Amino acid sequence: MAPLAALTSDFLRDYPQISITITVDDTPADFMADGIDLALRGNRPGSDSLIARVLSQTPVVLAAPPGQLANDDLPILGPLARHLTDRRAVGRIACDSFALALELVRSGAARGCFPRPMCDADHASGQLDLAPPPARRGNPAHAVSGLPGPPSAAAAAAALH
Repeated sequence: MAPLAALTSDFLRDYPQISITITVDDTPADFMADGIDLALRGNRPGSDSLIARVLSQTPVVLAAPPGQLANDDLPILGPLARHLTDRRAVGRIACDSFALALELVRSGAARGCFPRPMCDADHASGQLDLAPPPARRGNPAHAVSGLPGPPSAAAAAAALH
């Protein structure tokens, strides 16, 4: 969230006439009904009718408590689990929240699939083991517009800033 906060602050400074409402939600948006001009989406941008531009590729990793990467008894949690395996480990826990999934992994209750930057500090401190990112897999971030044609100049500037 820190990069988004920094980009938002810079954007508001550069475009003082524009107001921004930030909503964090994993459900697909109805751009017209919800009054959304631009969305930042991870993985798939949504409908084929949307205009999307890839902003970045973030490696996806499997994180686990120390020594537990290969423990198939621990479920794999998180919205990105499908990047590491075709099947999610069925267990007594299911979670699609990054923040809660990371806490569950730290506590030893699960393994989790996350963008690499979310795990680097815990890995460096020895709290988590990480599996190497899968070949050719990443979590593309997209700037998505529901309006016909490309995003507005201000929206594109915000997305590329």
